[in-house]
Amino acid sequence: MDRRAFIGVVTGSLLAAPLVAEAQQAGTVPRIGVLTSNPMTEELQESFRQGLRDHGYIEGKNTSVEWRAAGGRSDLTKTLAVELVRSKVDVIVAIFTPAVQAAKDATSTIPIVMAPAGAPVATGLVAKRIRVQVHIVDVRRPHDIDAAFAAMTKQRADAVIVQGVLTASAWQTGTLAMRHHLPALSVTKQFAQSGGLMSYSGSFTDIYRRGASYVDRILKGSKPADLPVEQPTKFELVINLKTARALGVTVPSSLVAGADQVIE
Repeated sequence: MDRRAFIGVVTGSLLAAPLVAEAQQAGTVPRIGVLTSNPMTEELQESFRQGLRDHGYIEGKNTSVEWRAAGGRSDLTKTLAVELVRSKVDVIVAIFTPAVQAAKDATSTIPIVMAPAGAPVATGLVAKRIRVQVHIVDVRRPHDIDAAFAAMTKQRADAVIVQGVLTASAWQTGTLAMRHHLPALSVTKQFAQSGGLMSYSGSFTDIYRRGASYVDRILKGSKPADLPVEQPTKFELVINLKTARALGVTVPSSLVAGADQVIE
């Protein structure tokens, strides 16, 4: 990996692209662009704002934040990324892999904070190669999800990992996993609540706040190439025991005891 290009947090991670030294001039109000490929909840927006406040940045006073959400549309994600670049923001916070990729494609000079994105190594956004073979079922549009599960059932898949990019359809994917009798894991609690076997990921609210800390360091002059790739420190595990019983899956009691939420 070109260390000038990216830094980040794995699984719910932070990523940054090269910083232009003169981008942040003394006395100017920092302009932050937030780009998400999916809708952003008020809770997560407030988590990011609180993270900024923790470092002395107050939206509307000494900091300007441009919010852009694509609602699950990949074409709109790319358009919004270009829009933020043209507006000359000082740093872009990209949420989920499609937004990170769109921001990366749109600029090579504006720093990018990835908070979060799944499997940055596997998607080529970060770091090293590992020799792991995974069967991938591509879902390009929300209404393709049902066909994807049908295909996995036909191929006799033993289990499914639903990537974070489908979190906008968490309720649908969790229900389909149950309908097709497939043990499934994803990253949002809504997935487990809707019938998925379990969800596990870094805490999204914590990641958003930590994303703000990267914005703070970049705006204060830190070079992205000097910032470390970090992993989340707070994780959330949700287990749906109702689904486990229906699938005939035995979940170890030690795993249940360590869960943040157990659905009976």
